[in-house]
Amino acid sequence: MNGTSEVNLDAIYSYLQQDYETRGYNDALTNAEESYKKDNVELIYMDLRILIERAYAFYENLIANLDYHIDTRSRSGLVDLVEELKSRKETVQKHQEKIREIEAGVQNSSGLSKRAELSYTRGFHKGLVAITQSQILK
Repeated sequence: MNGTSEVNLDAIYSYLQQDYETRGYNDALTNAEESYKKDNVELIYMDLRILIERAYAFYENLIANLDYHIDTRSRSGLVDLVEELKSRKETVQKHQEKIREIEAGVQNSSGLSKRAELSYTRGFHKGLVAITQSQILK
């Protein structure tokens, strides 16, 4: 995802649903140290924080744009369009609330954000098992 793309709630969900288990497995095969695992989990959370900040900026800009259109279309007497814009704004605000929930989960390592950590850790542990089985228990 490049720096100019729009980051919304769907982008955050996509990030959280990545295949962290395979990533953890491969990382364990590369470097089986616990500190390496912890660093990579922290990087996952840091990248998520970046996405959250970008999503906040995207939605703040969208709300400002919606407010402008609501105001100007309201002055023009376009009642139906204004109602549609207000409905869209409510949806955007609900998305912002979901992002706040995800952000709170990042702060205390719970909720949806915990999924990425658990998946990565599971994969890392599977990688450690594979190393032991191939090198020691063969």
